[in-house]
Amino acid sequence: MTTVTENDLRELKEDIKEVNKKIDKLTETITQLVIGQVEIKTELREKLNSVNARLDSQDKAIQKIPDLAEKIGELKNWRTIALVVISGFITSLFWFFRTGKF
Repeated sequence: MTTVTENDLRELKEDIKEVNKKIDKLTETITQLVIGQVEIKTELREKLNSVNARLDSQDKAIQKIPDLAEKIGELKNWRTIALVVISGFITSLFWFFRTGKF
């Protein structure tokens, strides 16, 4: 073989080795990315399961909200009635003391 052909073959071999190294690095990077993706999915599943567990435990409390809202609404009505009666009583007292007629 000629010298030019031998040099060309050496360069090709070196280029092939470099390409193989780059392919190995890419393969390693892809493997790390896949492993990271699996870890992230696992963490997300664990967090979602914990959130679901908390929501399930709070489900009873959430179902009581309409009953509590109704009771608070009833209390507001009684509070309004009480304020009207008390303010009427106080107004009548002021009127009685101002006029002096009992």
